[in-house]
Amino acid sequence: MRPSHESAVAAFEQVGTAFIHIAVSTPNLFRFLYLEGYYGSPSDNLDALITDEDNAALIKRISKELAISEENTSRYLQNTIIYAHGIATLAATGVINASEKEMMQSVNRAADAFLVQEGVPVKKIPCGEET
Repeated sequence: MRPSHESAVAAFEQVGTAFIHIAVSTPNLFRFLYLEGYYGSPSDNLDALITDEDNAALIKRISKELAISEENTSRYLQNTIIYAHGIATLAATGVINASEKEMMQSVNRAADAFLVQEGVPVKKIPCGEET
């Protein structure tokens, strides 16, 4: 999915919402795409999560929007992707049966904490959209 929101942080949230929606609404597809290796061979490092072209552009936008370094932005994206993937995996495998809204609220809280960890003052963190 290519995010369309003007705010870079909100665009990143759109991707997370779509990701969790797939896990909840079509768990078999999620398992096929993300858990059974459809997207290629496993990577030997976590940086592979954020090195594609779309993420590179998003990193630049978020870095500029929040006035933090691209390195800090990359860590924020990487941590948020890992957290969202964990929740989506728990949902797709039936370990949890929470609502999409509840899962996204959890991801948004974690993402906010990751932003604070990367030096963004709490008052500058954009409020997530209600899902």
